[in-house]
Amino acid sequence: MGKIIKLLTHPIFILFVFNIIFFYKPIFFGLYLSPADALQRFPSFNLSEFYAPKNSLLFDPVTQFQPWYKYAFIDKGNLLWNSNNSGGVPFLANSQSAIFFPISIVFKILDIRVALTWFYFLKLFSIGLFTYLFLRELGINKYASLIASTAFNFAGFNIVFLLWPQTNVVIFLPLLLLLLEKLFNNSWSYDKLFISLSLAISFTIFAGHPETIFQVFLIFFLYFIFRIKISRVAYLIHPQGELMKIKVFLLSLITGFIISGIVLIPFTEYLLNSHILYDRVSNQQGLLLPIYSFIYNIFPNISGNPSTQYYRPLISNSNYNELTGAYLGPLIVFSSLVSVLFLSFKKRKSMFFTLLSLALIPFIYEVPLFSSFTRIISKIVGNTRLLFVVGFSQSILAAKFFEELPRLKLRKSIAWVVIILTILISVTIIFIFDNFGPKILSSFDPKKVLGFISYEKKQVIFLALTFIAGITLIFMKKYWKKPQIAAIGVSVLVFMQTGLLNINYNPAIDQKYFYPINDDIKALQQLPKGKYIELGGDYVIPADINLWYGLESVHNYDALDIREYKELFNKSFPQKTQWDTILNAEPKSLDKFGVKYVLSYTDIDKRIISNQLRIDKLSEELTSGSNIYQEFIAESDNLYAIRVLPANFNRLNSCNFQFILQDDHKEIFERTYPCNEISDKIFFQIDFPEINKSKGKTFSFAISVLDASSGNSIAFWQNYEGQIVFQTIFNEKENKNLKLIRKGKFNIYENTSVLPEYYLVNPDENSITSLKIEASVATRKIISVSPNHEGILASTNAYYPGWNVYVDSKRAKIVMVNKAFQGVYIPKGTRVVEFIYDPDSFYFGVFLSLIGVLMLFVVPVKLNKL
Repeated sequence: MGKIIKLLTHPIFILFVFNIIFFYKPIFFGLYLSPADALQRFPSFNLSEFYAPKNSLLFDPVTQFQPWYKYAFIDKGNLLWNSNNSGGVPFLANSQSAIFFPISIVFKILDIRVALTWFYFLKLFSIGLFTYLFLRELGINKYASLIASTAFNFAGFNIVFLLWPQTNVVIFLPLLLLLLEKLFNNSWSYDKLFISLSLAISFTIFAGHPETIFQVFLIFFLYFIFRIKISRVAYLIHPQGELMKIKVFLLSLITGFIISGIVLIPFTEYLLNSHILYDRVSNQQGLLLPIYSFIYNIFPNISGNPSTQYYRPLISNSNYNELTGAYLGPLIVFSSLVSVLFLSFKKRKSMFFTLLSLALIPFIYEVPLFSSFTRIISKIVGNTRLLFVVGFSQSILAAKFFEELPRLKLRKSIAWVVIILTILISVTIIFIFDNFGPKILSSFDPKKVLGFISYEKKQVIFLALTFIAGITLIFMKKYWKKPQIAAIGVSVLVFMQTGLLNINYNPAIDQKYFYPINDDIKALQQLPKGKYIELGGDYVIPADINLWYGLESVHNYDALDIREYKELFNKSFPQKTQWDTILNAEPKSLDKFGVKYVLSYTDIDKRIISNQLRIDKLSEELTSGSNIYQEFIAESDNLYAIRVLPANFNRLNSCNFQFILQDDHKEIFERTYPCNEISDKIFFQIDFPEINKSKGKTFSFAISVLDASSGNSIAFWQNYEGQIVFQTIFNEKENKNLKLIRKGKFNIYENTSVLPEYYLVNPDENSITSLKIEASVATRKIISVSPNHEGILASTNAYYPGWNVYVDSKRAKIVMVNKAFQGVYIPKGTRVVEFIYDPDSFYFGVFLSLIGVLMLFVVPVKLNKL
């Protein structure tokens, strides 16, 4: 019985239980841990029911990471080259695909639903586990370590970025520091430390988020310098031993980077040839957070939470994920603050984490004198996300506080002061919400305002009660003589303030919402192979979701993009919304990029005029008696439709809105539509009887909601001048090469003039007698061609280093066609042309990785001889 109790009260087991509780929905109820329900806001995926996504802020995992896991591990797609997006893009080299991240193996061996659950579970639990082990190596007792590791396990950053590769990397911050401590504490042999450090360094790179990798290695290096500095006495006593530690560190660092060569070298090549590097250096402005936004790390839901119906960020150009990274709960804020004030200057390691946090503040927040410099750095390394390091430092300082708590002379009077202050602050905040909230938020739906105020009051009460309970436990000194029960109690309260507070942040959804497939998507899958493009200014099947369904898209979303291809793409498709969706395209641009299919919610083959497309703000919600009025002059004859851009606020509106079209103030069309037919940020098309002689005439339209009520209305996007975003459509064939082949939830057009994947540039009538693709896989294309004169065989595939070409088995020079595509000069006659993606960067990376693995066996032998 004693052994069972010992097991059940062991800190690692308790930490494990906290994580089980956090993931209880997908573990015990068979749900999918995925925000793929956000696809329900697109008509192309909607299951003909209204459904508000559980957290619409989490869209990158839906469009990038989860489709990549399926492509790489389940569909066994080519890991070097993804031929399904753009004109092809590197896959392994994009880094965030995280192919060699150890935990990714679950996708190879488990069902996708189970794999998603355990992938994220193992990530989050590993963060807490390694933090606990690091604290123990620092000499912190196991129950103080439990409290602090619970805090960082469920820190704001680790929850809000759980579905991103950033948290893959965060795992290795405490692990690397743990191994450094073991090195300087002589806890392990040098050979064991060398192997462990080398693997941890390589796995950090394999984890897959470049900016976070840089940040973790920066802290790792700074901590190493710090440990050397405080080991000066040991150096004077035993210089050879201390120099040996430096050698082990440097050898491990070198070996770890060499092992990661299989990813690091291809990534470096892709980065140097990427559009994002040029864009960040040349165009983007660095982002820093306003200093007052630090309040989110004390009270994270001050402006609501995106996993609830109450959320509106107070800070433009930022969101909940970016603001709450250092949140660990009020109890940890209190304990770390006491630690800073009374303990950190007595304990050098505590001082390190105190100074580290202070040093990072100007890199995260706008601080006078520093901002002009730190904003430049932020363009490259994403400084604001260093909040996770501030959170980690808080947990270390809090651990030191709980370690020293039995020896601290804390008077109960201090506890009463803290409790009374907490009550006063809480009552004041509730008073402000009750008395000033409705006035401040008077422009919003009154019912929703009252709901928001009630939600905020509950948040205040919850945090206040758990904080007071924690303070009570902290100041009951008799419990800390045998700290087991008190520490477990505090750790439960810390879990409540962190993990429980945001337990619903990452959605667990029913199977039917998990990448649903309908008849239209099935029809697209069954069509002959070819790339599609989305036109009309809306997302239909956003990149890289196409990978989930095995489709080819001319769009790409991997953060880097091949520079030449992306620049030509932007130049060829300039008609875009501010959300980067393409409105329309010239036929020659579609042909040039090899677009075989066009997906759209509208009649994209007709003449569409974008009358006003600047998306600056939302109109006021339409109430009964109010309307939106817009005039325009028709630019062509045969006007038959108008498209407007609405907002439904991700809610089910049971109202109805009326559309009235007038010609010279005479009503020529009127119709009423249910509000629940519109989708947020998706153009809504209103068809009416064709107006034959419309060119040059002035028309007007008005939109009003007939039965609006509080929380039951819609709005429309407009520019700052109050002009609504809208398009007019005329029954005039604009692109005669587009053939409508299916009309459903979205329209599918075939581009009948599309260039084949391979073609002869500027051919004469008799220049080619035959051209046939003999074999085609992602990294190898074989074409037999018989030109009557020499010329360039071009393709619609992207030009990129690593692609080689052979003509009749002889190496030829690959050329860039149209500044972005692959091509080759070929002589006349029957030829066999072979394009092969055979990147030197990959093979050099493999060679380095093999050398690194060999070093894992050789170096320890040498170390044992020293």
